[in-house]
Amino acid sequence: MTGNFVVPEEYRKPESVEIAVKLLEHYLENKDSENRGLITYGDLCKKLSFEMNPRTIERNLGDISFACKENYLPPISALVVNKDEGLPGAGFFAAYFPEKKGVDRIDVWMDIFKKIHAYQDWSKVLEAYRKIDIV
Repeated sequence: MTGNFVVPEEYRKPESVEIAVKLLEHYLENKDSENRGLITYGDLCKKLSFEMNPRTIERNLGDISFACKENYLPPISALVVNKDEGLPGAGFFAAYFPEKKGVDRIDVWMDIFKKIHAYQDWSKVLEAYRKIDIV
């Protein structure tokens, strides 16, 4: 990414913005911990100021993924995982990587995970989300 992170208007739903802020805060606080910044769907939902079912959060995570994609960044939402599998849900792969059908999901996810950790300016992305005026 060059320049500033810009959240496109269509991805600025209030819920998506708060989820992005909580996810980015979690990652920045935990990226060097044993779990390397991973968080389960359920634990992310518990951090929110509103009630969100872990089974329905993926639409909002999709907004975050596509905002990252439009800024040429790996999707930070890949850090949100199913508590049983330790991987993002099938919807993540279907929506964000439809061309990877039939490819090993773990390989795809590990590649994204490495790119997330290689990117050093997630704090600027967090700052961009915090600046969004949600009414």
